[in-house]
Amino acid sequence: MLLLQNHNYRMLLVSSIFSSFSISMYLLIEQWYVVNELNVPKLVGAVLLATTLPRVIFMFVGGMLADRLRNSRIIFFSLLSRSILMLLAALLFRGEFASSSATTLFCCYIWDIRCFFLARS
Repeated sequence: MLLLQNHNYRMLLVSSIFSSFSISMYLLIEQWYVVNELNVPKLVGAVLLATTLPRVIFMFVGGMLADRLRNSRIIFFSLLSRSILMLLAALLFRGEFASSSATTLFCCYIWDIRCFFLARS
């Protein structure tokens, strides 16, 4: 109970819960989009591979950069880059310019950037 009285710990706990929830939602929506909107259910495996493989590779790179750069700078640029990518994805998907290859590349890039954030947070 004493731990929950610490304001910083509560903020970290709440942000971790929302982050975990958002990752789960992202993966569910990503699979739904490939199956229902692109109508290519056979591509779900490739998209999930494009989502998870960069995470494994770039966690190593993100960890090395995290040791050399300031935490605030890494977190700021990681969140800024992800926001720009999400805005670009929303514009692409709304304009129906998205294809299976664009979806796969987007999945790759969003997780590459997230690895830099995870290494420092």
